[in-house]
Amino acid sequence: MWTTITAGDVPVEVRELVVCYVVLTEARKHVTLVDSPSHAEPLLRIMDVVAGDAEAFRARPRFSTLLTAASPLRIDGPLLDFHAATARRGAPVEVYTVPMAGATSPVTPAGTIVQGLAEFLAAVTALQALAPGARLVMGVSGATMDMRSASVSYAAPETALMNVACVEIAHHLGVPAAVPGLATDAKSAGLQAGYEKALKGLATAGVGADVLSGGVGMLDSVNTLYLPQIVLDGEVVGMIRRMLGEVATTRDEMLVDMIDRVGIGGDFLKEKETSRRLRAGEHFTPAISSRQAYDQWVADGRDEVVRAEERMEGFFARRAERGRPVSVDQLEELASICGVTAEMRRVLGD
Repeated sequence: MWTTITAGDVPVEVRELVVCYVVLTEARKHVTLVDSPSHAEPLLRIMDVVAGDAEAFRARPRFSTLLTAASPLRIDGPLLDFHAATARRGAPVEVYTVPMAGATSPVTPAGTIVQGLAEFLAAVTALQALAPGARLVMGVSGATMDMRSASVSYAAPETALMNVACVEIAHHLGVPAAVPGLATDAKSAGLQAGYEKALKGLATAGVGADVLSGGVGMLDSVNTLYLPQIVLDGEVVGMIRRMLGEVATTRDEMLVDMIDRVGIGGDFLKEKETSRRLRAGEHFTPAISSRQAYDQWVADGRDEVVRAEERMEGFFARRAERGRPVSVDQLEELASICGVTAEMRRVLGD
């Protein structure tokens, strides 16, 4: 999970720490901090609070940090120092380079891949010198520049090609690969968002991307977060996972005995194995997509976006049932470290 938005309504000096406070006190998932605070010291204190001590955090990191290169071929020195400080304490670093083909990198996919790889290796070399043994994730993604609109495209076919190549390079180097597999250039949750996310997601997941980061819930070339899109993207990911699943060909899986027993002209609806396997997830069951008959679909009157909106509202309504991933004492300590005032906590529902 990435911190995809920032707190624009709080003082700039604590903005990223407030975001950190919110995600660590609300979510149980591992979090990648996209925009890190200007100093590492608060994050080092946060590590001890959420994990108990430094060794516990190292054993199971609660968050990662995101280091981005400034293409072409630039990495900010103080930024390296920041990430080295957190890496020494066990926080993984996602090293992301996003060269833009035709603008900040060569116009060809191969040229952009080479430049992005050079930027990644430069960052890796510096981080390993500053923090030996640092745990790193390769995030060389690449994008293209649309010359008609002078905008970046994260969903162009060439972008997917570069992402796929970078996954294979990362695995050749022995490091995990993160790519923006669900990024779209669409401005709304419609057809364009659907086919761009599905095609790119399937391509990158198909070559074994370890993390499909950047793009979940996002529209407009990752400039807009639309909460129901998270639900829609979950449906896309679920379908991709099922499509990439193996088809076992053992005798038990082929159910030859059942075929023999049911025989010519029979049906398999009444078989206990049919219901047992369906309950176990043999077939993908959509939460959003409609498989109703046409007349039922018309009578229902809801498209997939409306269904996603309703499902997201349900998640928010059940927030209180989930409980906090931190104790009351941890909550107080995190608020103090992150500069979260009593008024901020009131607004957040703390």
